[in-house]
Formats: sequence, C-alpha cells, structure tokens
Amino acid sequence: MKLWVLLGLLLALPVSGQEWPRQKPVQLVIGFAPGATTDTVARLAAAKLQDALGQAFVAENRPGAGGNVATQHVKRAAPDGYTLLVTSVAYAVNPSLYASAGYDALKDFRRPRSTSRTCPSSPPRRSARRSPATPRSRVPRCRRRCRR
Repeated sequence: MKLWVLLGLLLALPVSGQEWPRQKPVQLVIGFAPGATTDTVARLAAAKLQDALGQAFVAENRPGAGGNVATQHVKRAAPDGYTLLVTSVAYAVNPSLYASAGYDALKDFRRPRSTSRTCPSSPPRRSARRSPATPRSRVPRCRRRCRR
C-alpha cells in the first residue's frame, strides 16, 4: 500500500530511450529534509523498486521553500525519465502560496504511466454525456484480460 502511495507522488518526465532503466541510476529528488516522512517513504520505495527492477535508485534530498527547490531542479533536468520528484501535497499548494513557485503544477510535469495489468473491478460510471438510451456496446471497456 505504501508503495502505491509513493508511486502516486512520484512525478516523472517523459521517458525517451529503449534501454531504460539500465543506462544510468535513477535519481529520486526528495523535496524535504532527511528523516522527514516523505524522505522515509521515498527511501523505502527506492529499495523496493531497486529489487523489482534491478536498477540503481539514488535518493537525493533538496529541501527548501516547501519543496520548490527540488521541483525546480527536476524541472530543469533532462526529460529522460531518470530524474523523479518525490514530494507531498505541497506540489499542488505552493503555486498558490508563492508569487513565483518556479513551475506550473499542471503543465510542467507528467505522472508515471501505470504499469498495472489489472482491470478496474467495477464498470465505468455513467457520465453526463451518456444517456440511458446509449447502447452498452459503446461503453468503454478494459481491453486486457482481468485478473480475478
């Protein structure tokens, strides 16, 4: 469960390269001081990811300005997928607190793509665009086989 929470917090830049992740170590940039909750969770997840992928993960703390220092560092990094940001809710809040946070929370970053191979356990909910008269065949479904 904690691993999924961390993966939700990781923000990755687009990956470009077919040899990923083995070309060089993946750098986890943590926006808070060593020993903070975010740091602890990031280091635990880095160990699990290292075991699962066989790739080196290096954790680097860049505290300051409520996580803005680390966020700006990751924004300036090459968009190769080897630099990941580990932050907290401060990522979404800081642009409204600081006159110039140095990043746009909606445009400057992408979240990692899902690696899950399971389908949603419940069917998609009806949206305002789908009327009851719409045939069930037009409702989007998971194209992969679901694991039970």
